[in-house]
Amino acid sequence: MLLTMMKHHTRAIGFYLVSTLIGVWIALIPACGAKFTPTTSTETRAESDSAFLEQLDLAFCRETTQKGVSGWVAYFAPNGAMVSGDNPPVVGHDAIREAMTPLFEKQGFSLTWQPTGSGIWIPDRLGYTVGRFVRISMDSDGRMIERQGTYLTIWNKQKDSTWKILFDTGEPDALQKGAAR
Repeated sequence: MLLTMMKHHTRAIGFYLVSTLIGVWIALIPACGAKFTPTTSTETRAESDSAFLEQLDLAFCRETTQKGVSGWVAYFAPNGAMVSGDNPPVVGHDAIREAMTPLFEKQGFSLTWQPTGSGIWIPDRLGYTVGRFVRISMDSDGRMIERQGTYLTIWNKQKDSTWKILFDTGEPDALQKGAAR
């Protein structure tokens, strides 16, 4: 029992560490003026895959808007994970569906996003999209609350050549003075 708990705890810490390192890395690249420059032979392919990932991210948003939690889960790889806030990572289709269903079932809930950038880390294997999201929900008094934020989605090309989400996370913007939560 203790060994199982330690394995789970270690895995959770690993996800937090990876998500933190990726976030820092992505934040520092523009600040340092660094840019991934693939070799000439892969440059066109990487740009094409990057543009494809942005279109796929938009399709992911459309499917989620139309189908709710089913649309959300469909874009994740079987071993895909998501982290929201300080919560532990949620891994796999069943766990992601269980975590997201209560949100999507709330009256007035909507989640939309728009990619603002993308890239390929490993050609024909691993890429990312980053962008802005808008989450609308109702508070206990029935007032609509809109939260905006930034997200990161890491995409992994599967054996069947489809791109699926390996990792997804987002962070709401800091509340402005006097704004409702």
